[in-house]
Amino acid sequence: LQSSTSSSTTTTVETPKTYVSIPYDAAARLSFDEWRAKYGKGEFNADRFETFKANYEAVTVANVIAAREARELSIANGQGAAVISTNRVELNEYADTTLQSSTSSSTTTTAETPKMDLSIPYDAAARLSFDEWRAKYGKGEFNADRFETFKANYEAVTVANVISAREARERSIANGQG
Repeated sequence: LQSSTSSSTTTTVETPKTYVSIPYDAAARLSFDEWRAKYGKGEFNADRFETFKANYEAVTVANVIAAREARELSIANGQGAAVISTNRVELNEYADTTLQSSTSSSTTTTAETPKMDLSIPYDAAARLSFDEWRAKYGKGEFNADRFETFKANYEAVTVANVISAREARERSIANGQG
């Protein structure tokens, strides 16, 4: 609620509350849309998305683990925590297929995949970006207060980017391009 007063009148303007709800898999969906465009994969397909999402999550976990290991190695070597890992796993044009669906032989047997803990701390993406930012701009060692400020900004920018991408996707669909 905002009020402004001039010499004899008071104007009250009610500011609507904005609630943002971001689906759990928004990052995967955004990546899937970009991936489909990059590799010319056509329209959205829910089954292909589920397979892509599983591959996307596995690759993301692998990249987070590799970044953490690089950071820990850097700390152990006395070089500090600011490390930018250039060895990232990327998704290729087959990211919407499984190993089983990409093998043509019906006699292929697959071993049971061992169970892995794929849990990721809630703020892992922000922490990874924070570490990369610190390295890029020479901001030194990890600082919890600075991270909290960075994380708030990171989340605000990420939400704005997701909303912008959703609106662009909706405009594209409304214009018959989606």
